[in-house]
Amino acid sequence: MTRFSCTVQKWQIKIINCSLLDAKKFHPNVTAIVNAANVYMRGGGGLDGAIHAAAGPQLLAELKQLVPDKTQTAQVIVSKGYKTGFDHILHVAGPVYSEKNRDESRRLLEGTYRNAIREADKLKTITALGLASISTGIYGYPLNDAAPVAISTVARELSQAENLKTVVFTMFEKREFDVFTKAYEQWRKNNEKDL
Repeated sequence: MTRFSCTVQKWQIKIINCSLLDAKKFHPNVTAIVNAANVYMRGGGGLDGAIHAAAGPQLLAELKQLVPDKTQTAQVIVSKGYKTGFDHILHVAGPVYSEKNRDESRRLLEGTYRNAIREADKLKTITALGLASISTGIYGYPLNDAAPVAISTVARELSQAENLKTVVFTMFEKREFDVFTKAYEQWRKNNEKDL
């Protein structure tokens, strides 16, 4: 198992090479995770499907009540964790990447991470949150472009959060882990004077 960790003042970002559903095994304080869902919030493939399978049918039933139609990109919907072992799941649909509208894609990806961190902080009971890479799978966001956006947005929001102190990025594939670790190291180098 590969890990990368850095503590900055009163908050920290950790990057771990594991499944999001296993985040608690490596960081027991993680009480909530962010599900990279779709706007209909009915489950899907990949990690979204795995979270629904782990949680059980109660998750889908709750989401049908919370989201009768569909949500907007970057809008966060909070549910119970059910059988996942987490107290809460924060569901959010990241942007579908557009080569023609890269600035808009970036703005929406920033909003997705920003809203997830703010919503977790608002719940007050979450001090450590599990996150995976959003929009870099079927939604086509290039990993090398998405990682710096994720790191810089999460770092900025964590530095202002009142209750949330730790974000654990879980990267299922080694390549994701390597790209996110490099993005974090670059962010830290660029912001060292402010830390």
